This record gives sequence, C-alpha cells and structure tokens, in this order.
Amino acid sequence: MKRQLGRGHGVAAARPKFTRALASLLLIPACAAFNACGAGPRGEASAPWLSSEGAADLAAVSARPYSTWQSLGERLLPGPGPGAPEGTDPGSFPVGGIASHHLLSHAWIDAWFAALARARTVETFFIVSPRHFGQSGGVASMSLRPFAVSGGFVEVDVPAARRVAERLEASFDDTAFTYEHGVSTFAPFIARHFPGARVVPLAVDGEPPVDLADARALAAALLPEFRGGAVRRAFLLVSSDFSHHGTKAEADRRDAISRRFVERPSADTWFFAGCDNRPGMYVLGALADGLGAAGRVLWRTTALDIAPDHVDPRDVTSYFFSFVALAAP
Repeated sequence: MKRQLGRGHGVAAARPKFTRALASLLLIPACAAFNACGAGPRGEASAPWLSSEGAADLAAVSARPYSTWQSLGERLLPGPGPGAPEGTDPGSFPVGGIASHHLLSHAWIDAWFAALARARTVETFFIVSPRHFGQSGGVASMSLRPFAVSGGFVEVDVPAARRVAERLEASFDDTAFTYEHGVSTFAPFIARHFPGARVVPLAVDGEPPVDLADARALAAALLPEFRGGAVRRAFLLVSSDFSHHGTKAEADRRDAISRRFVERPSADTWFFAGCDNRPGMYVLGALADGLGAAGRVLWRTTALDIAPDHVDPRDVTSYFFSFVALAAP
C-alpha cells in the first residue's frame, strides 16, 4: 500500500484492484447510456462556439465521455491541507502554471485552482500531461472526448483543439485519455472552480531523454493560443510531479535544482526541472519568455509530508504548485 500511494496516482483508495480497472472500461459507455455519472442532457445546441464541423466532431465522441475519479466515485484520502502560499501575492495575472496530477495532493490541487479563480477567469485550459502509458504516437496524443464529472461534463474546446492539432500535424485518438490521470485528475476541479471552462488536453513523452525538436514543435503549436487578447481567455496547465523514487532528503536536494526553473521559468532553464513532464516545462518556459511573465511558487511539498502513514519513505514523490504570471492583465 505504501509503495502504491508513493509511486502511483496517489489515489486515496487503499489498493486499486483489477476490478476497478475493468469497471472503468465498462463505465465509460455506461455513463453516457444511463447518465450513470450524474450528468444531465448535453445540449450541444446551446454551444454557439462550435462550428458545424466542430459540432459533428463533438457529437461523434460525446456518447463516450472519459471517466474521472469523481465519476467513478473515488474516495479521497483525508488529511491536512496546504498552509499559506510562499511569499506574497503581487496581484499578478497568471497565464500558466504547474500542478501535480497525484490525487494524494488533492487539497493542494483544490487550493491551487481556488487561487487561480481568485486571480482571473479562464475560458480554455490547455493541459500538457505526461504520456504515462505510451498511448498514441507523434509529438502529442489528443482527443475530443469530454470528461465526466459530477453533474455534467468538462468539454473539449473543439475549435482550439483542431487548431493545435493542425499545427502539430496530429490526429485525434479516441482512447488517448482513457487511463491518463495526468488530465482526468483535474477535470472535477476545473468544473468546481471554473464552471463552463473547456479544455484542450495533450499528452507527451515527458521522461528524459527529451526530443528538443518535439518540445519546440509543441511550443510552436500552443503559443499562438496566447497571443493578443487570447491571453485573457487561455491558461497553460502543465501537469507534472517532480522527484520520484528516492528518500525525502533526495527529493529536497533534487527540488532545490528544480526550483531554479519554477521560480525563473524560461526556454533556457527548462532542463533544471527534474520531473515527469520535461516538454511541458519547455512550453511553460517559452510562454514566460514570449509574454515577459515571471514564476511564483505557491507550494512545494512531498507525498511523505502529506501522508506519512501511507507512503514508503524510500520512495517519495515531490510536488510543486506554481504560477507563471504577468505583472498586470
């Protein structure tokens, strides 16, 4: 159990079982057929942002929403929440940031989204996740399927997703996020703090060695979505955990290096980030360079700090929660 919580999703269930994996496969179509996820009618007709082509795309996938921990009834591990954020809040305008996708840190995830909601509104979250299971191919895995949450869905911004896919020369994979917790973890928090916001999910090969040409292509595909007035509508969410497979002392030592990027993000410093999503860090750094934005760490913690009774002290994962922000909107 300790190793499971330290290395895996950080999910609060004592020991995920094979039956749960099988159930998730069954629940994906069942949610749509019987509203088993607590979702009501979809109402595509009330989505004026869709083109006729986009509406056809969405209709083709809407009957099979991705399940999330919330739609599966996953129980979260109770425990302490984060304290006050590091430093002082300069009243800045976040355009991107880093958050963990381990549900073990759910209180920090919720506090991070709450802080973002206090600072600004977001219409579209561009989520760059590690590709944990090698799904799809190419620079990034993408999909148009929505994510089931309590009371409805978190939809994909179809026009934006199509633009990004065209720049990447990527195709849509209907199975890309079936098990990808790097995206599905966030959907219920987005629904709670940003009702009506949409997402553009991408999954990339995040572990080293990183193909720098692919990271640059990813940045080139995403950064146009933040130009001009679009920066007031878009947000880049880099889904990542940091130090893995070591003691807390080792995590502290590695994260002291990672902090050099998190506090001063740039396309020239991304390689300092010791994490499972290096291409995402490159894009975040390139966004900071392009907009003249600065980094701010809100919280840094570890799985052992959060749940010492459940985490193997020899196998500790660490987490940064940060923003990349403009001095003014």
